[in-house]
Amino acid sequence: MRIHEEDGFQCQDPAIGQWIESDASFYNKKYDEGKYRERQQSLLALAEVLCTAQELADLRAELEVVDPQAWPNIKDLYGRYRPHG
Repeated sequence: MRIHEEDGFQCQDPAIGQWIESDASFYNKKYDEGKYRERQQSLLALAEVLCTAQELADLRAELEVVDPQAWPNIKDLYGRYRPHG
């Protein structure tokens, strides 16, 4: 994870090394359904390394029923599962 000067929090995809999913750009733009699915997959990918299996299942269920604009951002997701560092 890193904080980009203009775009806020980003995660690096370990498979391709590319920085993805800036929180600022997600919450400031209108995205189509495809972009929401990309966002969902990014959040779930991060959660896979932070969460227990049950927490991941609960997050999957949450993302399916909650409005995408109410989804946690990367900082909040990290804080939810790693509150002390």
